[in-house]
Amino acid sequence: MRTALALGAAAVLTVSLSGCSFVEELATHEKELSYDSWADAPARGDLAFVPADFIPHDATDLHIRTQTSSTGKLYAFEAETPLDTELCTPGVLSGTPPMDTEWWPEEIPTDGLVCAPDFQVFEVDGVTYGFRV
Repeated sequence: MRTALALGAAAVLTVSLSGCSFVEELATHEKELSYDSWADAPARGDLAFVPADFIPHDATDLHIRTQTSSTGKLYAFEAETPLDTELCTPGVLSGTPPMDTEWWPEEIPTDGLVCAPDFQVFEVDGVTYGFRV
């Protein structure tokens, strides 16, 4: 009986701890994950966290925040490899990111890159940021 109670308590604790991110997702319709490198991010599965094609494969410190109710997405990463000119062209950035997070910069430049598919990308202090509305 004690074993059953202990297992039940452990299950409730596990669900309640993991439920915090689930509750946040329900409230904000946003999810966020971070990866040490591009290789650590999923290549398939939850497509919300598969890095966009314009992100170089040597990207590190990769942050992805996505809206679960629309196409909004934020990226931040560092990389030695420049962005692919076939996927990204210089352009004027317009609009505002659809959400906010603690790693997003306060100011967004007006000039940057427009990257397929529909991302606006810029660099601040060696970190590349991208957003899609």
